[in-house]
Amino acid sequence: MRNIYKPLIFFSVFLLCSCGYTPLYKSQKVNFNITEIQTNNKNNYYYLFKNSLKTYIQDNQSNLIEIVLKVNLSKNKRIISKDAKGNPLVFSLEIISDLQIFEDNELIADKKIIKKFKYNNRSNIFDLNRYEENIEKNLIKSISEDVIFLISKNTVEKQ
Repeated sequence: MRNIYKPLIFFSVFLLCSCGYTPLYKSQKVNFNITEIQTNNKNNYYYLFKNSLKTYIQDNQSNLIEIVLKVNLSKNKRIISKDAKGNPLVFSLEIISDLQIFEDNELIADKKIIKKFKYNNRSNIFDLNRYEENIEKNLIKSISEDVIFLISKNTVEKQ
């Protein structure tokens, strides 16, 4: 039985190494630089968003396209269902991003990105708050990935 696993493992490793697999964001060299991120409300979501884009915010590079982002982030928490006593059972957390992307003071994209997540209530309020914070971080990270994809797509189309 062991003799069957050795060739199978060897074959699997050989296929993965020879297929040319590379992580999507690791090998991608971007041709843009985010020079500024503007917002109307500098709340906690703005700082989480800005930190998730930190790798794309660099000092002025002469050969990169300079991008300015205008973003407004807001949170919407709703109760989806309640029990017989009226206590909430399921919540929906929604992060809404109104985004404008500028290149050389010209609007190249205007988009509203909405990310949602449904979750069950927790008996401990402290655990519920920590869980919600984790959800918010994950949703904002997902929005920032969509923003990078949107910028990459629009800057490639213009060239």
